[in-house]
Amino acid sequence: MTTKMEKNYQIFIVSEDEESISVITKVFSDSLYTITITKTGIEVLSLISYKLPHIILIGTDITDINAFELVSLIKKNSITRYVPCIVFGHNNEIQDRISAIDSGADGYLPLPFKHEELHSLVDAKLIQHDELYLLSVTDDLTGLFTRKEFFRRFSFEIESNIHSCVSIAIIDIDHFKNINDTYGHPVGDIVLIQLANMLKALQSENYTPARFGGEEFVVIFPGVQSTEAKKIIDRIRLQFSGINFKTNTPDKTFSVSFSAGISEYPSMGTNLSELLSRADQALYAAKTDGRNRVYAFSPIMSRNDKFWEYIKTNKIIKNIFIDPFLHEPVTGYHYLPVVLENLLSSETSIDAIGVLIIKVLPLIDFYQFRGYKNFEYDIENIALQIPKIFEIHFPYERYVTVADLYDFEIAILFPFPSALKTNVSEFTKLCKELVLDISLQSIHHHVEIHYTHGVLPFDKHLARKILQEIKSIKSNFSPLLSLANEVEIIPNFSQAIHANKDISDYIFLLPVYNTEFARLMYHVFSKQLVSAKNFFDIMIKNAIASQEHYLQFISSMAEIISARNLQLPFIINWVPSIDLSLQISTLQELCTKLSLNKIVLAIDEVELHSFIPQYEELTPKNTTPIEFVVSNCYIGSNLLQSLSTIEFSMVILSEHMIRNLHYFKDRIKIINGLRLFCDQINLPLYAPNILKDEEYRIIKDINIAYSSGPYIEQQYALFSAPSKVM
Repeated sequence: MTTKMEKNYQIFIVSEDEESISVITKVFSDSLYTITITKTGIEVLSLISYKLPHIILIGTDITDINAFELVSLIKKNSITRYVPCIVFGHNNEIQDRISAIDSGADGYLPLPFKHEELHSLVDAKLIQHDELYLLSVTDDLTGLFTRKEFFRRFSFEIESNIHSCVSIAIIDIDHFKNINDTYGHPVGDIVLIQLANMLKALQSENYTPARFGGEEFVVIFPGVQSTEAKKIIDRIRLQFSGINFKTNTPDKTFSVSFSAGISEYPSMGTNLSELLSRADQALYAAKTDGRNRVYAFSPIMSRNDKFWEYIKTNKIIKNIFIDPFLHEPVTGYHYLPVVLENLLSSETSIDAIGVLIIKVLPLIDFYQFRGYKNFEYDIENIALQIPKIFEIHFPYERYVTVADLYDFEIAILFPFPSALKTNVSEFTKLCKELVLDISLQSIHHHVEIHYTHGVLPFDKHLARKILQEIKSIKSNFSPLLSLANEVEIIPNFSQAIHANKDISDYIFLLPVYNTEFARLMYHVFSKQLVSAKNFFDIMIKNAIASQEHYLQFISSMAEIISARNLQLPFIINWVPSIDLSLQISTLQELCTKLSLNKIVLAIDEVELHSFIPQYEELTPKNTTPIEFVVSNCYIGSNLLQSLSTIEFSMVILSEHMIRNLHYFKDRIKIINGLRLFCDQINLPLYAPNILKDEEYRIIKDINIAYSSGPYIEQQYALFSAPSKVM
């Protein structure tokens, strides 16, 4: 008989029915379960995007989304599709049970609950969830372990301390994009599967292969030195490069190679980030030296320092609109005309193409606030997620492109071969599922996803007409999941300030922790009901237009801090429209009044050019106990000069930059380079608003001194309650 794994099960309840909530919490009151209560569908959709439960219990009493529609949304989301959902309600009609089944729910329970039935059904679904988890840690296409499982298994190898050394290999297929562009994605998938099968033949207690993403693979070698790991990967490389792959053209074949880099724990690095960096530097050297080779890391390879390369090239204005390979530089996608040219010259007979266009609209003015580079970080995140989402919903041929030079409009083209009947209604349904998943994955970015779609005839002799019809489709953009109401907190806060009203409902004091989970200070954030986005820096700059407004705001902050009896200092944003000396003197008085040892004034990196002249004009420069920090840091080309000009006490990385950091190797290297530079001038780094375990692991590996956010709060709760069973 299958039993539940020994763990702490996370149960989410979505209901406003206090009686039902009370029964559930009573039935699952022992330490094996942790209950999280949400009141609305939107709230739980936001929460599960960064905190995945083991089961969700949904009441039909929720009003913002129909309970059955909520189940359907959860089941269609690429992140949450395996999470069991049980619906409960007062209506015991057969129609409700049918609706539950149709929505994909894993059960329906009538109210009032029967305790034994509730416990039995939930436990059965938790066992089922555990079994599905084992399936979820393997990649759908290749059958190898996923990136997340690779992280987990590597951590186990290091923490278990069974082996004196552990090697890892990063494998990257050479010129893989050319294969997809030339022969199509189905042929590219065959190449990936073939290499995966060869790596799977290695799989044992001694070797663990995984798909790292795209055309990149990793292998863990417990107890194997890098020299031996290199020999093993080299043998696979020779076998792989000797394969002749078939194409859609009869009698035409091609061969392909891969390059690889090897690193070894602990001689080449003491944590995963360092080892991945070393292996990646070896891979870079292999690519630079001509590809189709395997290198183990050596110290000379570390001269490829991405941080200094990034700082240097950032000063040179180039590759803004198009890179040397005709890609849009931020997303890495080809522009639409380039892809259409390839389709028009294709030998495949195409009758029609489905077109889905996604427009990524910023919710804030990034040029004025935070810097446009932070918007590009959000775009990079979304561009990374789109192919992953498509692999789940539509693992067939499609082409992702950038449709507009002026806006970030991403067009996905679906060729319909002549032999395949075009089903417009099914295509519309597919588009909605894709856009919903993309919208939910983007909910913590400062953007809103709009979309439009259509099916067009594809006549190779009327190429210009195809472009014109795509242009006509672009006149009908709309959001599937509107987030515009979230931004309303900005004007509403202004109205409260100007009307001298209570502002406590707009403010959340986010605790900041060090690596030992000691609370050091509070970061003033906006209070959001749905997402974890922070708008406070924009709220305060938008609301405060005069000295009177600023003094009123500080007075309100003093009341909030006094009411909560907070003794720790807090981080608050600099307001460019108010004289700096006034802000400093006002905050100094606040420190004295509240017996705070300091207040930290945060200056956005994008505003350093206007802050520094004001700071230099201060006479005298007696700012104690006010400290200055750089915030919303995107690591621009002038940052190092600014850090050397003024005595800052900390650098706060932008949350845009650290979101999904584990997917961006270059970002990790750049942040680590900044950390090494800041170490030399005794300047700590702080990563705010961490949402995911993977983000935290990278931040921890890079040795970032301070962190905050929902995930950090969870870790603090565990750290401060060691008796809790997990």
